[in-house]
Amino acid sequence: MNGFIFKSNKKDRSVKIDAKRGSVIKMILDPRVLKKEYSVQRFLGDAGIAPKVRTLSTEKRFFEQIFTKQKTKNLELTNENIKALALLLKKLHSTKIPRSILEYVNNPFLNRNLYNPLLVCEKMLENNNCLQKNRELLQKKMNTYLQILKKTSYKVGLIHGDLRKENILLFDQNILLVDWEDCRIDITSCDVSQLFYLLDFDNTQENIFLKYYNEKYITKDILTMHKVLLIVYEIIYQKVVNGVDDIGRIHKLQKVLDQA
Repeated sequence: MNGFIFKSNKKDRSVKIDAKRGSVIKMILDPRVLKKEYSVQRFLGDAGIAPKVRTLSTEKRFFEQIFTKQKTKNLELTNENIKALALLLKKLHSTKIPRSILEYVNNPFLNRNLYNPLLVCEKMLENNNCLQKNRELLQKKMNTYLQILKKTSYKVGLIHGDLRKENILLFDQNILLVDWEDCRIDITSCDVSQLFYLLDFDNTQENIFLKYYNEKYITKDILTMHKVLLIVYEIIYQKVVNGVDDIGRIHKLQKVLDQA
């Protein structure tokens, strides 16, 4: 099994707006990432989940995303927008995955569609000295979550994997998701928890989302499990990529673990 990869900032990509054609040219230097994003978006564009694509140039390392002439709007967390996000992610997570993209979205951390948070955590901590004081508690918590999952009928499907605000485009009539490099087959609650964490949902907003998303397996324990893993990833990312001990997030992690 491959180890965890902590990516540096995406300096190997750029976008160029072509107003006349109503499109965005996305340039990606890594040919596999280019083909993955194009292939995934070609499939999901037809499903109304991502912008549609046309031209792909592997030689010049770009593909073209088609946009209407509608302007994007600021994504405010209104009840209406939260409902739209819940229904969009539900649609994505329920999508039947075609063979054409399977090679790009297979997940080495899933074994027979079984999600193992302890394994994910151990792989992130592998070969680095981050969080030495927290490792025993982290392993204990992840093993507890693993036992919970063994008794839970959770769902595995296609997830986006990078639901930052800038990857969620709000238009007058719909919402589309962009930047599919981290798209993969995974436990679907991973997307939900990441959305809550990165967009800083409050309890009321989370409840509105979960009402329309309507997956009963997503409990507070499941969401906390993902939140812990997200914070661990951020701490190690800062250490490995930027050489910084993220004291603020280390304190945040400890607080979440104490409350879990």
